[in-house]
Amino acid sequence: MASSNDRIISALQEKGVLKQQIYQQTKEVFKQLNEVLQGIAKHTDEAMGIDSPVEVSYKTQGDFESSLRFSGDTLVFMMHTNVFTFNPEYFVHKSNYVQEDPTRAYCGMIMVYNFLSDSLRYNRLSDVGYLIGRIFINKDCHFFVEGRREFALMYSAFSQQPINETTLHQLAETAIVHAIDFDLFVPPIDVSTQLTVKDKMQATGLSAIRTGKRVGFEFLRDQAQE
Repeated sequence: MASSNDRIISALQEKGVLKQQIYQQTKEVFKQLNEVLQGIAKHTDEAMGIDSPVEVSYKTQGDFESSLRFSGDTLVFMMHTNVFTFNPEYFVHKSNYVQEDPTRAYCGMIMVYNFLSDSLRYNRLSDVGYLIGRIFINKDCHFFVEGRREFALMYSAFSQQPINETTLHQLAETAIVHAIDFDLFVPPIDVSTQLTVKDKMQATGLSAIRTGKRVGFEFLRDQAQE
């Protein structure tokens, strides 16, 4: 009978090594994604022309966060440093791909948020950003995507091929188009009828008023799976 120490070593060799492999895979994918975003920003900004009032720019913040700003929108891309698996009832466990090797269900995760550019520029701490997509990458560098609208229709199951630069470019462009089409609505008047003196003193202009593209409105989720 194996000792407790043997079981610990065996678990570390199997699951610990697996999670480290997935972490490194995801980190490499995130690095590729940042190169794609930087290229999109450079090409789009040049195409808009020097006289365009719309600025397109890319920025990185450490190893796990980057952003792409275009006009009134900023997409923030964040890599989670942990590795996840899914609830036993989740659809990925029903695929032949995962049933053949259950360790394929363990994934790293890259999240895509849509913020208003002014929320970040003016440090409006009460403002909200919306999660529009999550990219899951497993040990084989195969992936699937959860998200809203266009994202919900793309790569909703594990890909047959590893993620690559072409796919990352397509995902980035889909996120940009979604953010551009996702308009800012005027919030209902009941949302902003009061402003405390504290908020007024700590804020510039109306930055104390919580702002987001759908703040104060109820709307149906576009996401096919949560």
